Amino acid sequence: MRAFHQGLPGSAPTPLHNCRALAAALRIGGLHIKDEGLRFGLGAFKVLGAAWALKQIRDRHPGPMTVATASAGNHGHAVAWAAAQLGIPAVVFLPSHSAPARIERIGGVGARVELVQGSYDEAVRRCAEVSEANGWQVVADVGYDGYLEIPRLISEGYS
Repeated sequence: MRAFHQGLPGSAPTPLHNCRALAAALRIGGLHIKDEGLRFGLGAFKVLGAAWALKQIRDRHPGPMTVATASAGNHGHAVAWAAAQLGIPAVVFLPSHSAPARIERIGGVGARVELVQGSYDEAVRRCAEVSEANGWQVVADVGYDGYLEIPRLISEGYS
């Protein structure tokens, strides 16, 4: 897994900040904060999980595929970026009230963005319905009955 992540374009160690003053205020021996803000220019650790899960899906199912996810932001951006790196078309379902900058960021890495009226939960339902109808692979980071393997792979990728 480490070799895979290190092979992604733009891979670099993320900084670890020593927070001496906060450690002293908390009366603990030391405190370090891992700064994921620079990870692949995406500003979040989520890409590690999405990329690892997509690699595993691709390895198990070669050939044409489209992946889809519902998101409130970071997970969708991560799936979109990782899919682009692996040459997989991606569709990200977002609530229609999502910030325009978030919509642009996700579309800017090559994903098709579908806006859904309502909440994140509505986006999840719509993603599942459209994916089922089109034979797309859902890449959700939350598990539910009958859908546990991909969230497990995503969590594994975070490690």
